[in-house]
Amino acid sequence: MATRPVLVALLASPRRQGNSAALLQAFLKPLTAWDVRVFHLPSLSIHPCQACDHCLRRKTYRCRYADDMTNLIQAWDTATALVLSTPVYYYGFPSQAKAVIDRCHPLFHDSHWQKHARRPAYLLANCAASQKSEFKVITHEARAFLNTIAFKLTGELLVTGMGSRNAGERLVWAQKRAETLGKALNGRKGMPHAG
Repeated sequence: MATRPVLVALLASPRRQGNSAALLQAFLKPLTAWDVRVFHLPSLSIHPCQACDHCLRRKTYRCRYADDMTNLIQAWDTATALVLSTPVYYYGFPSQAKAVIDRCHPLFHDSHWQKHARRPAYLLANCAASQKSEFKVITHEARAFLNTIAFKLTGELLVTGMGSRNAGERLVWAQKRAETLGKALNGRKGMPHAG
């Protein structure tokens, strides 16, 4: 019996039912043949990086803090693909997601992650502003983060004008685009197809 491919889904928004969650749900809709593991980053216990270099001095590449970051790293290591859904806060990630990214410092130096095959990743980002320039910083940081954990940004959906929780027609349009990206992942060579 073939094992199902694993999709790690990271929801970075503090709002469990906000626009980022709606986009993520739309992305996941066509992926019925996948083992989907959703992590709501603001609900996790992630200690911020203290720049103590404990992880590097001992060459273990493990943080001195035992928290939910361990589960995330294990999930990333075994994932077939990843999706990250996030709002834009002051051009970047919400603080809870930034704490996760900062804790990837040891992985950047660990040869295991450097040698790991780059797997597909998708970014679903939304912001209240109407300018696409709002995404410049977050997309740059997302690429660096994903590369560190052995993923390659394969597709992105960057949605402006999402200032309210229910941006109406704009949200419906964005959900359709997110679902199309999910279908694209499902249709990639070597990936399962929903029955």
